[in-house]
Amino acid sequence: MISITLMDQFRKYYNLITKQIIMAKTINNKEELKENLSLLEYYLTKGSDAEKEFALSLIKRGRCFISYKINNQWKFAPSRFVGYLKNSMFAHKENETKDGKITNPVIDEILGITSEINESLENEYLNYCNYLGIRPNNIIRKYWRFF
Repeated sequence: MISITLMDQFRKYYNLITKQIIMAKTINNKEELKENLSLLEYYLTKGSDAEKEFALSLIKRGRCFISYKINNQWKFAPSRFVGYLKNSMFAHKENETKDGKITNPVIDEILGITSEINESLENEYLNYCNYLGIRPNNIIRKYWRFF
């Protein structure tokens, strides 16, 4: 009995330490945000099938988005992905603590504005999803404008 209890305590301690080690850091500035936007765009346009499906899934399920334009076309990237420093498909999947509640205030501070419901951007987002061939979740979304 004692050894099982000690093993359980060890597992809890190990899991806590492991989570703290792999807990992702958030971005610090617009340049780091742009790096993550570029990576997401790469996944969508030149990435492997797995990377593309990963990016499409993020866009489909997102609640808070950075909206930005490339060649006069609106694009949308979820804050839960682009708000973490040097994020990637692998890092995102391994990050058990990822949460928009962590990244959104950071993005608010970096951009100097807060995300908000925006009917115009919602329409652009729906057009973008249609262009990508995905059907977004039926939820209320918020947006930041980032040019």
